[in-house]
Amino acid sequence: MASVTLKQSLPINGNFEPKIDDQMPSSPPPFALIEPLLKCTKIKRINQEVEYHFYGVVSPRFIASEAANFVSRNSSASKSLLKKIFEEFIVITSNDSQQNCRVNPKAVWFIVTMTKRSDRYAIPRWHRDGRMVDCTDASHTLHCRYAAALVGPRTRVLQETVLVTQTMRAYIGKRKETSDALAREVPLNFTPGQIIRFSWGKEDSPVHSEPDLTKERVFTTVIYGSIDEVKDIVATRREKLTARLVHTGEISLSSCCIALNHRGRNLAKGRMVARAISTNRCLHG
Repeated sequence: MASVTLKQSLPINGNFEPKIDDQMPSSPPPFALIEPLLKCTKIKRINQEVEYHFYGVVSPRFIASEAANFVSRNSSASKSLLKKIFEEFIVITSNDSQQNCRVNPKAVWFIVTMTKRSDRYAIPRWHRDGRMVDCTDASHTLHCRYAAALVGPRTRVLQETVLVTQTMRAYIGKRKETSDALAREVPLNFTPGQIIRFSWGKEDSPVHSEPDLTKERVFTTVIYGSIDEVKDIVATRREKLTARLVHTGEISLSSCCIALNHRGRNLAKGRMVARAISTNRCLHG
């Protein structure tokens, strides 16, 4: 929808005439670096490769506390420092989501992935993110996800060039051929603690890949949306959750951890850490 802005012109006969400026709201770029940088932390040891998933109403302190407990139980990291970092990550990204993307962060899909060193991404898995959810609000100017590597190598992102565009169209689903064709393309360089924002479900959504896992890695990513949109995420990914979701009449605010195999896919359903939260935090339709 076009926005209408009233501007004051010079006075005519002592009165001000309103001037109408009809402009379309500017669409955020498909890729952006979000400030400020997150604090850095050190993790010397990751015990096993696992993922933490949280689906529910945005609650920075609760999510940060659970995520910090999850990481500290599986590593040598400081739980108190991690809690501050995760909470800062949620506050920064939720504010950007609302102010710049027009996506009101009522609900969230929040993930933490912990991986050990391996060669499974020595060959990049270049791809554009497809549709995550069905949009429920026409006022949204950009559907996106936010990501940051707290420890270890950072996500590889390519600048959109003619070669990148043509290659992604020519080798759909062909990882090795895509990697070979883009071998001369240099990924963007990020500062440690950098939060990145990239769109999904669009033709110009950034081409990216997991990094070469030369070191242990703790990676976090988040998608914001309406309650119905996060319900859609839960519905489409139900088979990847552990055992079951806890219910209190509706889809509840839930979390789980999932063990990974060496290909980065679900290996075993880890211990369920989901719980029902107070009714006012549940995902009501």
